[in-house]
Amino acid sequence: MGTQYIELPIFGNVELTNSNDQDWDYKYETHLEGYDFGAIIIDIDVHIKELSDNYIGEVCQVLSNLQKVSEIATTAYISDYHNDGETCSYIQSWNEDIFEQIFSDEEFQAFLSYSDESLPIEERLLSLLRLVGIGIYAGEDEEFIVMDYAFGYDFEKGFRDDMLVIKLDKKYEVLEVTNEG
Repeated sequence: MGTQYIELPIFGNVELTNSNDQDWDYKYETHLEGYDFGAIIIDIDVHIKELSDNYIGEVCQVLSNLQKVSEIATTAYISDYHNDGETCSYIQSWNEDIFEQIFSDEEFQAFLSYSDESLPIEERLLSLLRLVGIGIYAGEDEEFIVMDYAFGYDFEKGFRDDMLVIKLDKKYEVLEVTNEG
């Protein structure tokens, strides 16, 4: 099965890695670490069940509409927060337990300094959630796009060990807001 190259927005001409995992539905994948997405740095993973114009077109469309997809997911988790959904539980958990484990009081106050001091603590934390990764799963009708949000990018402090995840279908409709860690 030789090397496969495709042209993707953001990625350019990329070599697809052939997945040898028998239990994994996706035969091809590529990863882009540290993509400068405006004021944030994100990782992008692309997984493709099979090479076809349709699947590659789906991936290209998402990559070309990344800002729109990000706005949809951000609106979804903010709405979920205001409806006492998973986002609210996620933030409460970080506020009541996790931040105490990874920050001293001084470090926590420094972290909060990037938020609006007039807001309640949990809304300040909500404003500090950042997109850190996007997974695109071409060939999947549901959970086609998986957006990972966290409070930072520091693996040493465990920010990515527990993330808020927004799952969207091919129509960019939100399927689920969940916590995965």
